[in-house]
Amino acid sequence: MVIPAQISVIAWIALTGPASLVLAPLGLAPRPGTPVLLFGPGGIIFLMGVEHAPIVFLALGGFLRALPTEILEVAASAGASPWQVLQRILLPLARPAFAAGLSGAFAAGIADFATPALLGIPGRYLMLTTLIFQRLN
Repeated sequence: MVIPAQISVIAWIALTGPASLVLAPLGLAPRPGTPVLLFGPGGIIFLMGVEHAPIVFLALGGFLRALPTEILEVAASAGASPWQVLQRILLPLARPAFAAGLSGAFAAGIADFATPALLGIPGRYLMLTTLIFQRLN
């Protein structure tokens, strides 16, 4: 979460590009001249998900640390399977924390300009922020 989006996007482009220092020795790098797979909507969705997933993780982690374990133990001693405990007890209790994490990730995603700009413009895929930037430029 500390690394700026520009740096992480450039690192992912270098990792998945034809001149990848990691994939080229393994023979997995794309051929020179082929477009980078991250350019376009799929790459934007993937990288924004990777960048903003820690926000959801922090919200859910705080909830899970504060959750009394007695609730889960009582359900298990009453004969509930682990799947039933997850489905009927844990997920309903975690909804507010999950919603808080999603809203935080949504707000961070709206404020993120670097990822759509660095991946969308070369892939000719415009989002609202990059469209505004191009119109003002």
